Amino acid sequence: MENKNLVECGGGPFPKSIHFGGGSWATAFLIGVVRAMEERWKKETGGKKGPLCENLRMSGDSAGAAIASGWALGMTWVELRELYSQLASRARKEGICCGRMTDFHEEMMDTILGHVPNPLEVLQKRKFGMGVARFFAKYKIYESWRDMEHLRHCFHCSFHVPMYCAYQPALDGFQALDGGFANDGPNIH
Repeated sequence: MENKNLVECGGGPFPKSIHFGGGSWATAFLIGVVRAMEERWKKETGGKKGPLCENLRMSGDSAGAAIASGWALGMTWVELRELYSQLASRARKEGICCGRMTDFHEEMMDTILGHVPNPLEVLQKRKFGMGVARFFAKYKIYESWRDMEHLRHCFHCSFHVPMYCAYQPALDGFQALDGGFANDGPNIH
């Protein structure tokens, strides 16, 4: 049976899209996935098809959305690893409870969204998707945003785990939580 989500690339099929699940600090392994995919893409295409971030549709939930968005905006695995390492080092020293994670999220978004001059347009052009759990247990993927403030608020909601993150106001009229809380699988191809 043919999978329409794969394209032939060199010696075998290569995905047209990838979804990175969440997991807070445990998502560090996804940076290795980015590295492996970039290396395979470059080797198999000889660089002829351009950067993988321009040829692969990316989406994610929570911290997976952060890594996927950074990659979609052209960050290398080395840049993603450096950002992760800096934030993880600070989190070990400063703690993560009582809303503290939101401070790390802000710093992470500043770095990721500051990677290109027009992140909103680039993410929408590359069809980046971010999962959010909206009450009650309704999973929604956001693929467009009104402005940068709306994009950042979607990120905060996708990251939001009570007790670790600061309170987030309603997103488009619904209270929202970390995207991984309600991702039921069928929405991921």
